[in-house]
Amino acid sequence: MKDLSVKADFSLAKSLIITNVLLSALGGLMWYLQFFFYAWGHASIPAQFDYMSWMLHMSFYVLCSGLVGLVLREWNNAGRRPVGVLSLGCVVIIIAANIVGLGMAN
Repeated sequence: MKDLSVKADFSLAKSLIITNVLLSALGGLMWYLQFFFYAWGHASIPAQFDYMSWMLHMSFYVLCSGLVGLVLREWNNAGRRPVGVLSLGCVVIIIAANIVGLGMAN
């Protein structure tokens, strides 16, 4: 493809390149740390609730990605309904995680 070019990529504004590199590094760090925090959380869950750790882990992925999308304004032109559905989904995940936490506490 003619559109793909390292020279064209590096001809972008220096601040944009730095921002992209920093966001890429942050994404890599978050991806790496998710294994650490998953193992840490999994160790804290009683054996009879092992199956819940993966559910909580994946729910946290969805929640964080939705919130990051909202903060970075990726949903600006999507309209009110999709943003409303995303927001409602985030609230449902938070409520569900709390219910699971309360269930494991008893």
